[in-house]
Amino acid sequence: MKKNNVLIPIVVLVGICFVVSAGLAGAYQLTAPIIETRAREAADHARTVVLPDGDSFSPYEETLVENVKEVYTADNGAGVVCITNAKGFGGPVEIMVGINSNKEVTGIQLMSHGETPGVGTNALTEEYFSKFIGQTSGEGVDVYSGASLTSRAIKAGVDAAITQYDVTQGADYEAPVEVSEDELIEQANAEILGSYEEITDAALEEHVLRIFKSTEDKGYAMLVEGIGHYPDDPFRLMVGISPEGTVSDIKTICQNETVGFGCEVLTEGTYFQQFIGAEKLTRKSSGEGTKIDIVAEATETSVGAYDAVKAALNQFAASQ
Repeated sequence: MKKNNVLIPIVVLVGICFVVSAGLAGAYQLTAPIIETRAREAADHARTVVLPDGDSFSPYEETLVENVKEVYTADNGAGVVCITNAKGFGGPVEIMVGINSNKEVTGIQLMSHGETPGVGTNALTEEYFSKFIGQTSGEGVDVYSGASLTSRAIKAGVDAAITQYDVTQGADYEAPVEVSEDELIEQANAEILGSYEEITDAALEEHVLRIFKSTEDKGYAMLVEGIGHYPDDPFRLMVGISPEGTVSDIKTICQNETVGFGCEVLTEGTYFQQFIGAEKLTRKSSGEGTKIDIVAEATETSVGAYDAVKAALNQFAASQ
């Protein structure tokens, strides 16, 4: 076969590809604005479901309130539409909430969730959402019995959207100050030990992450982790151990347990009080050591805290 006979089909195919590519590029240039317009109209229509008096919407790109992901303000001043994602039982519960210019809830639409079918999902219904319509606060709606964590997430999302409306109108909002874990560890050590140094050459017990020793003869502080309701996201505590080997203090460094349940175990302080002064721990009435009660509605969190503090005591004993 002659060389030219081979090249001609190749040239023809390249030319066809070029023409098709140019045609597709031209078609895209012509249709892209139409597609974008229709997508915007569809999104606006979805927003009018929760804010019926709105017409078109513009994204609000300034200060966002905690638990708020996105905000759109109605161009006619009818209110705002917020997408919120407060934490439920199985993770974030994402909803779209409409708030009118009177700060009243005008609609709620479920976006996504990870709640348990037949339990948490019982609160993710139009019937429950309808209880919020006309409300100016989530406090006006009762927690759904049997799906308390999920309904608390809905209430938190509604309250966040209402606060967000105020912010879009110029109200001041002080976002929670984020402090790094290292800063929290430093602060906890200073309160427990005064001046201190880190011990880096010791074999660590299970659940023990770091060991610090006071240079003022105030004992040790152990950074420990506890496995709570979310095994993939352990909480961390700083446990003070006196020179005599007893628990002297417990401070929460970071935690992501459920508000209303495990969160209170780690933040209110009363649960930790039963550990103070203990040299040994037990959960049994007849066991040797200080008996530690487990919180019925926060079993996983309180057991995780028990195991973490016990690990700190074991670490101290192993170092002697």
